[in-house]
Amino acid sequence: MASELRVDTLKDASGANSIGLSYVANGSAKCWCTWNMNNENLVSDSFNVSSMSDDGTGINRFNFTNSMNNAVYAVTSCFYESTNTNTNVLKVDPNTAPVTSSVMMEGGEFQASGTNANRDLELAYTVIHGDLA
Repeated sequence: MASELRVDTLKDASGANSIGLSYVANGSAKCWCTWNMNNENLVSDSFNVSSMSDDGTGINRFNFTNSMNNAVYAVTSCFYESTNTNTNVLKVDPNTAPVTSSVMMEGGEFQASGTNANRDLELAYTVIHGDLA
């Protein structure tokens, strides 16, 4: 039988520090993923990611297990490269708007001069905050 716990505030053992449960629920990441773009998009670890697709060099889409409430969620990304990465970035693909069921990420060399080139990054990390549907 499933149980339900309803609380407004969480407190530590001493009762001195408390936080409203809405801050915990709303402030928690709703999705995160760590993957290797160079290794056939091998997902190292994830939460709320049902699958990943390779949509071209430096472009990956990951699909959410549970959809977001809307497509206006916050995406934070970074990457690791064992080689020089002065101009490399990982960002939401500017050609594909986020949707409630997935987000498209783009990695590569993007420079102010307009000399841009997609490339697969060694390790990519993405965290998403927003409301689940």
